[in-house]
Amino acid sequence: MRSTDYVAFTNRRTFFVRIGHHSLVIDELLIRMKTRSGAFITAWNPFSKTQSVGANTYWDRELKSCLRARGFAFLPGEGRGQIGEWPPEKSVLAFGMSLAQASSIGRRFRQNAIVYIPLGRPAELVVLRWLG
Repeated sequence: MRSTDYVAFTNRRTFFVRIGHHSLVIDELLIRMKTRSGAFITAWNPFSKTQSVGANTYWDRELKSCLRARGFAFLPGEGRGQIGEWPPEKSVLAFGMSLAQASSIGRRFRQNAIVYIPLGRPAELVVLRWLG
């Protein structure tokens, strides 16, 4: 998770987030979205157990529906591991949620962690489940 690039996409631009790094570009994006925080959340491969493309696609749609129902804007994205053979996982960069809200949604979709991005600060890995 720490050796992963978190990438969000718009039609014109790609945004990169690294855990422990502060990004002025991401700060500008948060300001443009009129918020003080963002969170990378995925619904793919719950509890890091590989699922079929069909199952992952279903849960990705469910995550996006959940965010829309709660009024959160988001950009599509993906987490790209820098080491190992784990393929990229679709995710979203959601805007305007508190750490508690982002953690709750991550837990709902059975994720081990989320990435929380407070305005003006480094991106944080937030562990949601003890991995032993």
